[in-house]
Formats: sequence, structure tokens, C-alpha cells
Amino acid sequence: GSVRTFSVREGSGIFLARCSIDGMTLEYSEGWPPAENLTATAEFRNQGMSAHLSQAHVGELALESADAHFPDFSNGELRIHASARGDASSALAYLRATPLEELSDHAFSAFEARGLLQATVDVFLPFKDFVRRQVLVHGRLNGATLKQPGSSVMATDLAGDFAVDNGQIARADMHGQWLGGGFQMLARTARNKPVTRTQLEFRGTMDAGALRTALSIPASVSFSGQTDWRAVLKIAPEPARERSLRIS
Repeated sequence: GSVRTFSVREGSGIFLARCSIDGMTLEYSEGWPPAENLTATAEFRNQGMSAHLSQAHVGELALESADAHFPDFSNGELRIHASARGDASSALAYLRATPLEELSDHAFSAFEARGLLQATVDVFLPFKDFVRRQVLVHGRLNGATLKQPGSSVMATDLAGDFAVDNGQIARADMHGQWLGGGFQMLARTARNKPVTRTQLEFRGTMDAGALRTALSIPASVSFSGQTDWRAVLKIAPEPARERSLRIS
């Protein structure tokens, strides 16, 4: 094409360059942990760029594959789709180190987790108007444990699927064991509407012996059997800040 029309827009010609990348560290946005030991191939075509990643680490999370697309450098909009795996503790550590920690009202710091995690991540980064950024995480846990820091009471055998939309849990269908009985956790949000808060609904049974230990109920108090229980946890960031738990 003619050099007068560079960067060859609107079919006036073609500019094409391809490259291979190995061992690179990518700092893709301020305040987000970098991707390290990155192996990828990239293609620069006219006014845009696309890349396929075959290996990288973000903290202790292993990125199995990822695709990035910059349709037009003048628009400054980058989209990324990635698949990752690792321990749930590594995923929480990553989320705590991102701006999503503040958006979630520091909910990721309120828990400790262990267990196998598989996840896909979709990221939209509009660099000219970064407040519109979007991060959607779809994850699956299998055989995980979850507890609050410093507590001996934990949920075990956690398994199921969840989705986090810009720091809020948009959907979840999980089950596990807690206080000697099974439980289920569900989260639902309205379709095609922004997710502005987290609402988790729990339903299960608990054993009196496990509850006695958790609450340090003295042996002199007669306490036995099982009971059903339900709970609703609500978390919302500023400006409509809310953190409430109702148990029945």
C-alpha cells in the first residue's frame, strides 16, 4: 500500500508483522499483578494487534492459554480471554492484589481457601476510559476448604461453579460440609443488568456436637441432635455500603 495512507486503514493496503515471545514480563495495567514468564505469538495487522499466549504465570496461578485482541490502537480497547488453574489460595492472593479487592469491599481478604481451582477470565480494558473496565471470572472448585483467618471452623469438600463480575459474585452453585452437615450456596442476579452487590443464599443442616465445639458451649449444657438452617449474606461496596448476615 501507499505510505501516504499508513497505518493502512479502510482497505488501502496491508501492514503485517509477526513475532514470537519467550520469557517476557507483561505489566498490562497499573495496580494489577504482572504476567511473568510469558510465551506467546503476536500478529500486528494494519491498525490492530492480536496475540495467543501458550504459557505464563500471574503470581502462583498458571495461565494455560490466553488470547488478546487490540482491534484498533486509536481506540485503546484491549480484550483478553484466558484459562487458568491453580490452588484457590493463589487465586485469592491475586484478587487481593487487584483493584477488585476494593470494589468487593475487601471481601477477598475476609477468607482463606485451599483446593483445586480451574477458571476462565474475560477482561475488557478501555485505556482511555479505564473506569469502564470489566473483569468476569468463571471458576470451578473441587474438594476445597474455606475459612475466616484465625478461625478453626471451616467449610470442607467445597465443589461447584461460580462467577465473579467486577468484584461481586454474580452467580454461584456450590455445595460442601460445614459444622457436621451438608450445605448448598446459591447466588443469582438479574440478567443483562450491572452486578452492583453480592447476595449469597445458604441452606443446610448442622450437628450439635460440631456447633458445641465451634461456640465453646460447656458440657454442662444439654445439647444434641441436628437442625436445619438458612442464611443470607449481602455485601455491597460504596456508595451503598452494606455487609449483613441473617441466619435462621
